[in-house]
Amino acid sequence: MKKQTEFLIKSLLLIWVMLTTVAVASVAYGSNGQQQQKEIKVTGRVTDQDGNPVIGATVRVEGASTGVITDMEGNYYISIMPVPNCLILI
Repeated sequence: MKKQTEFLIKSLLLIWVMLTTVAVASVAYGSNGQQQQKEIKVTGRVTDQDGNPVIGATVRVEGASTGVITDMEGNYYISIMPVPNCLILI
């Protein structure tokens, strides 16, 4: 009987540790039921007045500190958080 009681206590302690770990990880990684905003991908092409690609132009979102540079064909790909009335600066 003593061995069964000891086994039961150890089992309950192990289950408690596992549940506590899952709860802490859930809070730490933001999966607490609130929906996370997903980034959206914006693509485009920068050209001059004659329609030629602009190579190396900086493209960024207004108010953001990061941006991207156009490739050899003037194309750019940037991921942004969805914001109302967002401006992309070139």
